[in-house]
Amino acid sequence: MLRLLRLSSPASSSILLRLSQLLVMVVGSQVLPSDARASFLVAFSVVAAFGVFSDSGAGNFLLAQPVLSRTTFEKAVATQLWVAAAGAALGAVYSVVFLPWPSTASGLLIAGSLGASQALDSATRAARSGRLKSGDDWGFSLGDGVAALAKMLLATSGLLLDSITFVLGLPVASAIVFCFMYLYSRPSRSGANQRGQVRQIFKFGLAGVTSGLYSQAPFLLLSAIAPIQASAALSVLLRVVQPLEIVPAVASQQVLARASSRRVPVARLWLCFTALGALFGTILILLRAEISELFGSETLPLVLAITVALILPIKFGNYLLNTMMLAKSLLWTKISISIGVGLAATIATLLIAPIALATGTALVMLTSEVMLAASMAFFLLKEANRPGKSGIWKLSK
Repeated sequence: MLRLLRLSSPASSSILLRLSQLLVMVVGSQVLPSDARASFLVAFSVVAAFGVFSDSGAGNFLLAQPVLSRTTFEKAVATQLWVAAAGAALGAVYSVVFLPWPSTASGLLIAGSLGASQALDSATRAARSGRLKSGDDWGFSLGDGVAALAKMLLATSGLLLDSITFVLGLPVASAIVFCFMYLYSRPSRSGANQRGQVRQIFKFGLAGVTSGLYSQAPFLLLSAIAPIQASAALSVLLRVVQPLEIVPAVASQQVLARASSRRVPVARLWLCFTALGALFGTILILLRAEISELFGSETLPLVLAITVALILPIKFGNYLLNTMMLAKSLLWTKISISIGVGLAATIATLLIAPIALATGTALVMLTSEVMLAASMAFFLLKEANRPGKSGIWKLSK
């Protein structure tokens, strides 16, 4: 039982952090006036999208190291911190330029605080990889757990005071947690300063950045060309399902950390991932009216909710397939797939979003995930069937 709790603690703490972010979104939509509510909801997803584009790959780079030294750790975390800071700044500027705020100052205050907090959280996730690399699941979970509690307290204070100024405290809380996890996770073993490590980090991050072309670019384009209410409806659904995506995301990280030394039953795990996504998608549809009421918006369109729900099982399974692509040293193949699917998604969004708005954009996202799954499965099967391999059921490096 204790082992099960330990293995599930990374996913549990990450879910708690995403739930705290969802609480921030809910409270913000409650305390803001109606003329700023939709922009706030959309800004939340805009900042999250830029967060995907500003993932340097430091976390996965650290997990992939056979031996982790202090020098490598410090360089990787520093790289993630400055890349994430740049992404946060771009996200804030985008939100102010393309969203209709009551005033530029209020938009910059809100989007800037959300972006700064997210940037520090991403650096914390990179830093905590050192704990998972050493097999310390509890220590890996600590950062997200503490950050979640701090954000919940801040959101609660905002609700009690009926003021959006609580968002100013979010980056402060994130900064404190980052400093703690950085010092707690930093390896004691020193090492030589190796050349080319930043380039290696970006190689891991390139897979994530290119994945943003199909997972995030459609929403960013929608927010720029569609009415704000259409973007807000899709933003609400995407933010509600985001905490659920932490389960396959963290579970796949745990698979990656162990894939180099153990045989992984990929097909069996993929079925578990997709089944969980289907379950969460069903719950999303059933709670559509309650979600609408929670955010103080009109009832979310049923077709839109169903489309987003259909994305979940495919996307959950893709987390595992993506991990196995990295474990099988198929990084550049994955990047090529992501670029191809991303370009198709971008073109499709530009054609469909002005006509079909949020539902059309969600349909593009669904199609992209299906294309991605089929492409990754093809190359993994090809790799598994090479001479000397044991088949897709027991892929091993």
